[in-house]
Amino acid sequence: MLFSAISSAQTVQNIIVGTVYNVFHEEYRSDSGFFKDVDKDFSLMKSSNINYVMIFPMNQWNLDTKRLLWTRTDYMIKKIEKLGMKFIPVMLKEEQDGYYFPIWKFQEVKGIWKEHNLDNGNKNNDENIDFDDPRINPLIENYFKSVIKRYGKSPALGFYNIWNEPHYYSNSKHVISEFKKWLKNKYGNLKVLGMLWGNNYTDWNQVSPFLNDNWNSSMPQIDWTIFMNDFNGMLLARLKKTLRKLDTTHYVNANPVGTPWANFSDYGFYNQDNWVIADYDDIHGISYYPDWWERAHGLKPCPFWLHNLTFNTVRCASGRKNYILTELYTNAQNGLALNGYLTKNFVTDLAWTALANECKGIIFWKWLPFFRGRQSLGRGLCRIDGSLAPRGEAVKELGAVIKKYGSILFKARLKKPQVAILLDIVGLLKTLEQTTEHSTQKFMYESNAGLFKALYEKNITADILRMGRPQQITVEKCGPGT
Repeated sequence: MLFSAISSAQTVQNIIVGTVYNVFHEEYRSDSGFFKDVDKDFSLMKSSNINYVMIFPMNQWNLDTKRLLWTRTDYMIKKIEKLGMKFIPVMLKEEQDGYYFPIWKFQEVKGIWKEHNLDNGNKNNDENIDFDDPRINPLIENYFKSVIKRYGKSPALGFYNIWNEPHYYSNSKHVISEFKKWLKNKYGNLKVLGMLWGNNYTDWNQVSPFLNDNWNSSMPQIDWTIFMNDFNGMLLARLKKTLRKLDTTHYVNANPVGTPWANFSDYGFYNQDNWVIADYDDIHGISYYPDWWERAHGLKPCPFWLHNLTFNTVRCASGRKNYILTELYTNAQNGLALNGYLTKNFVTDLAWTALANECKGIIFWKWLPFFRGRQSLGRGLCRIDGSLAPRGEAVKELGAVIKKYGSILFKARLKKPQVAILLDIVGLLKTLEQTTEHSTQKFMYESNAGLFKALYEKNITADILRMGRPQQITVEKCGPGT
């Protein structure tokens, strides 16, 4: 068994109180300026009872030699080690992978620059790279090798965030080929597929989700949506396999964006299937931005029963594995936003709501506000001057409690629920196909959420069970590989 020899030093045995250190390194004209800020920021983190830091990005590039630069990262890791903290490397963040695969890197791979421009319409070609393209695999493996060779033996290494916010989507030829394999496995033969898809096929080469409409059947689009969710899990499995060649002991975490069951929006792309992703990581996770609810629902605040629905759903999707909030928002998206401002009390209430739903860690996105870009002056546990904001003070107080009682809370479990809510993914997607009537489009979401709300208000805990998938939530939670 792969993890049979895992040591206690490499497992998570306490509640995580963490933050993301996201610094755009080119803002510093010299290494000394960067070092000065690291000293200041990490000292304040330590005194604020933060025990984990997720680092993004892990590297810089020397544009003259086209080699990775580690000077600043080395200094940061040594600082973390000296302070007795832990760090989590972000190995891939799909939307901002220019840190890992710059434009000139793509141009070195034969043919891929032209194809990505045509397929993705991305003229910069440094976002949403095609992880299924076999020509990308060497780039990923080389990057993983560089990070792990340098920091894989650090006593401060906690675990890897292997794929931050997985939401891969592509209609390239190789993905369509995988889709046909998936359909053959599901339906067995063309006759069954044609009957359910409402079409007459004589050859598998005729099958495509883009040659069908939904007049005769919604199943072509539904199958494509379910497949893309499954395919994200398959890609995560490949990433994990690549990492396991280099490190067989440290845990792997991945974090889709929230859960579609509480977002009430189109299933797929950002709204990945939590159950699928949880099949392949060691510590399950989500990115949680309840201010999305405000943006999408006329600035209405997300009610607290809905926070409970989110965390309870992720608890159940995680099965035997523990889960964390890999990213929890810390303030408005940007300085001009009219929503998403956090009070000290709200941060505290939200954190304890997650912990009450068996969450084993919270990593706040992020430590410092954004200083430029479309989210300028947004996010951050700190103010612009680097001092703790009231929301940062709330995290400091939370961390003080965790420092004292974290190991006890880590072992705590909910009483076994006596009630379960069944989720039907195909039924949900069929209602989402009813695009001509908005008021009924989200019926399945609202039905399941309303049932949870009624139970929640009566103080009845319920498991969330996905129909059509093996359920493991009644089994005692344990480590990866078991």
